Amino acid sequence: MTPEDERQLRVLTLLHYVAAILAAPVPLVGAAYGSIGVATLLGKINMGPSLTDRMFGLLPAGLGLVILVFGVAFVIANALAARSLRSRTRHTLCLITATANCIHIPFGTLLGLFALNVLNRPSVRAAFEANRGSCVGPSGPSSPSPPAGVRGSPSAGGYL
Repeated sequence: MTPEDERQLRVLTLLHYVAAILAAPVPLVGAAYGSIGVATLLGKINMGPSLTDRMFGLLPAGLGLVILVFGVAFVIANALAARSLRSRTRHTLCLITATANCIHIPFGTLLGLFALNVLNRPSVRAAFEANRGSCVGPSGPSSPSPPAGVRGSPSAGGYL
């Protein structure tokens, strides 16, 4: 991977963190809008005496829930993509997040197109592929399991 690719991946990491921060208020707006719908359904907001008048609250309650769920997912996806760009892992997640960023005009569109351009370069793909096999789990690098029948292996009846 070229030094230019490294620099652009560092910039993309930073910009994905910025996108996550800028998208953080969206779920709050969804929650506020949904709470208006719930208050209407419960009769706390006077829409009329009948139940059918109060059923108007289904629209803001449902739409608020959708905005809340997608907003939280978008913030998490951008934060995970930023972390993945830094460690050169989860190439597919980075591509999906870059594509989803294109919805948010104008900043997200520019970020998404820039990310897609960088992530589709053969040298960048190769860097992600090189890190695919070197992932370290929570307990350290995985070691080969002992052969079957060796004392202490799960297939031999348990551990010591």
